[in-house]
Amino acid sequence: NRKSLAIKMSWNDYVTYMTTDNVCESAYIIGKDGTLWAGTSNNVFSTYNVEIANETDGALNVKISIDEKKNFFNALANEGVCKEQGGIRIAGEKYFSTHFDGEKGVWYIKKNGGGACVAQTNQGILIGVYNSSKMITSSNSPQNPGATNKVVEALQEMLKGANF
Repeated sequence: NRKSLAIKMSWNDYVTYMTTDNVCESAYIIGKDGTLWAGTSNNVFSTYNVEIANETDGALNVKISIDEKKNFFNALANEGVCKEQGGIRIAGEKYFSTHFDGEKGVWYIKKNGGGACVAQTNQGILIGVYNSSKMITSSNSPQNPGATNKVVEALQEMLKGANF
């Protein structure tokens, strides 16, 4: 029974579930406040300075401060549209929204050479990241959005069914 399975596993076990067979390059489970519950690394969200092209003329670079957690939750609250300077970033990598489904609680985002599936549960948020240059072990095919979405969304349903 899925509910008893969900109760018996730790958050780290769920991260392992998402990365088993190398389907996801990295995976994170965070609280709705952005607190990291478990992950393949401890740096899901960072704060740092970066130079970006000036939005008014594009010719000059400007330094801005990036707060990845703030930008992530800003985009999550705005159906995938980040209204903060610097855009959506996870673990130091820039992403852009491709699709946001508020009804299902899933958000698909892309990055150079990969992307991620973000899925909300009752109490937390799952993030599964794929890298197209890495191979899925069993199929010897590149990591891809279909396989990542499937594993993240299956875990989302299991956790929601167990009231997590």
